Amino acid sequence: YDCENTCVNGVCDELKNECICNEGWGGKDCDVEVVTFEKVIKFSNYSNPYNVNLNRPFFGSFITSPDGNYILSSNQLMTEENGIANYYPILIKINSNGEVLWLKFYKPYTPTFFVVPFKVIQYENEILAIIGNRLMMIDSSGNVIWEKMYPADLKDLVLIDKDHLILVGDIIEYNNREIWVATVNVKNDIIWQTTYGGSHIDEVEYIAEAENGYLIACNSYSNDFDINRNNGSQDIILLNTNFEGELLWTKNYGGDDFEGVSSLVGTNTNSISFTGYTFSNNYDITENYGELDAWLVNVNQTGNVNWQKNYGGSKQDSFSDIVITNKSSYVLLGSTESKDFDVNFNNGGFDFWLVKVDSFGNIVWENTFGSEFDEFANVFISTLDGGYLLAGSTNEKDIYLVKTDANGDLQ
Repeated sequence: YDCENTCVNGVCDELKNECICNEGWGGKDCDVEVVTFEKVIKFSNYSNPYNVNLNRPFFGSFITSPDGNYILSSNQLMTEENGIANYYPILIKINSNGEVLWLKFYKPYTPTFFVVPFKVIQYENEILAIIGNRLMMIDSSGNVIWEKMYPADLKDLVLIDKDHLILVGDIIEYNNREIWVATVNVKNDIIWQTTYGGSHIDEVEYIAEAENGYLIACNSYSNDFDINRNNGSQDIILLNTNFEGELLWTKNYGGDDFEGVSSLVGTNTNSISFTGYTFSNNYDITENYGELDAWLVNVNQTGNVNWQKNYGGSKQDSFSDIVITNKSSYVLLGSTESKDFDVNFNNGGFDFWLVKVDSFGNIVWENTFGSEFDEFANVFISTLDGGYLLAGSTNEKDIYLVKTDANGDLQ
């Protein structure tokens, strides 16, 4: 790569071999015009085949489709008159300006447990999706091609190669909630499956590929069997397995209060990072600003902590998603109720909170977005112009989209 020959609307920094873009332009070669916006999309504007009033949208995935548009997956809660909670999965396809191209509802699901994410990944020109105990193949127009049932409430999926993927979920075993992991082929045959856990509640959240196998991020109250330690209440747990599912090591992270994991990602420096939230200020957590803090932890390939930092203010703050930049820094998305310490401004109630930190977790910049209502951020994605497209809910019923530039600003 030679930026001197490729910069379109910018200047080449020859020492760094990168383009410094003129205002209003982004991308590696400064050839993409920067777009920023805030937008509310109301579900009530779209026909609902189930004719129910939906609330509390939770967004599980945000991916780029092969045509350069974006697919957003949402799970809508509807509590029936008999008290049973049903979740209604929805896919929304939007363009780079946040305009809805199509919106599709899918068959509702009543979970075994309380929270069920609706997650999607791109598979060639189709979409692989999980909701409840179902794995679905969906075409580029949002139509279901096939679906397959599994014995667990599915929580995450990773495509290993073009013929295989790995699934994780929660399952009842020995009268207790355990962690279920399976490798399946695209014909839906289970290649192998296994479970992990202890004698208390163990709940899987994420899986990622590692050099020697897989990393599985969980929340757990256990301190026995596969979970060999607990600092108090719920801890975050990392499990490392080989490619056949044999357990290599287990590590717990947290303090004597409540912690939960909200994202898991490998880095450009052969380490692993995860985000979450914490009420503690002891053991692995060196500080707490008050109530719930956001938490970022970086560990080495054997799970030992390289560094960790808490973020937030005196009220409730948490991270929900993470993107690693090409310079090994992190951009973090979360929600905040604070307006002190690390948070400079609050629009009212809970706001979206976008934070960039360097490779050691020090804050580079942070911004909040919102209104007088509560805005809860769930997922985000980096865009071609170098900015970020954030998604979550507003007023507990509508989609709130924010598109920023590379510095987390609205122009």
